[in-house]
Amino acid sequence: MCNGANHLAGCECGFGPPYPGLIERIESIEWVDEAVNSREAFNRALNELNLDSDTIRKFNREYRSIETGSQPSRIERLKRLKDRLEYRVEGTQSVSVKVPLFKLHSPRVRGASVTYRESEIVKRSRGWILTVFGIGMGATNIYRVVYDPPFVSNNGECLQVYVPLVLELKSIAVYESGVLKSRGIRAEIEGIEDHTVLRKRGCDSLPNEQCANKGLLGKFEIVNYTLLKRRQPHKENFTRLWGNNVRKSIELHMIKAFGLTIHPLAELEHHQKLELEFSLPGKRNYALSYNTSGLHWDVSSR
Repeated sequence: MCNGANHLAGCECGFGPPYPGLIERIESIEWVDEAVNSREAFNRALNELNLDSDTIRKFNREYRSIETGSQPSRIERLKRLKDRLEYRVEGTQSVSVKVPLFKLHSPRVRGASVTYRESEIVKRSRGWILTVFGIGMGATNIYRVVYDPPFVSNNGECLQVYVPLVLELKSIAVYESGVLKSRGIRAEIEGIEDHTVLRKRGCDSLPNEQCANKGLLGKFEIVNYTLLKRRQPHKENFTRLWGNNVRKSIELHMIKAFGLTIHPLAELEHHQKLELEFSLPGKRNYALSYNTSGLHWDVSSR
């Protein structure tokens, strides 16, 4: 139920491109403005540029002195520290990334279905807030993401709802006083020219084993549905799953570029309830394991 291959562009059903929904950038934070208040962001960038240990120790000593200064001078001093090195771009590459939002699963029973949709309450503020951290002194970008069409898992399908973005990678050579110190990668999410249209529909099929093991969810809660003696399907709207401001950090899929390996980092925050709709055939018992990452179903006929 994830692709719109059989639907023409502009199809009113919502399954043909352009897809309804919203991905908009709400803030872009330059590395200096982030690192001046975050030693973690400062050190992470130095390592991503592959600077040698002596240079990193020297920069850390300077950073400690910057931390004790007043805010305006701290930013200017960090800019001067950054500019003591010369950064030359030697190559660029764009890579598509899929930021996972939610793993959607239904019971492996003919006629079972689970529908995922965003709540329509307070439409202007609903949706996910997605932060993708810059790499190697790249900017950190923050987006709001809303999916209007629902996603549906049928008969045990294992699906991944995701945010489609493009990461721009640059191979950076770092020089000090004309001497090559290192080669690393700088990366940040590309801007979206038309933020009212999704780049592509945000749902993929996953191998069944990705949903078969509920241990992959981490810590979860369980709800039981005893339908063994019922002949008719049970339908339910499940809205008690998440409240506002659910926040979690995630590591995106590993990317290899310019002979180096990077692990982009992101943070998700949800600003409205998600809604699930279940259709569960009778003559079986069901156990739903769930958390903010996704679902898992166990089915028993006794």
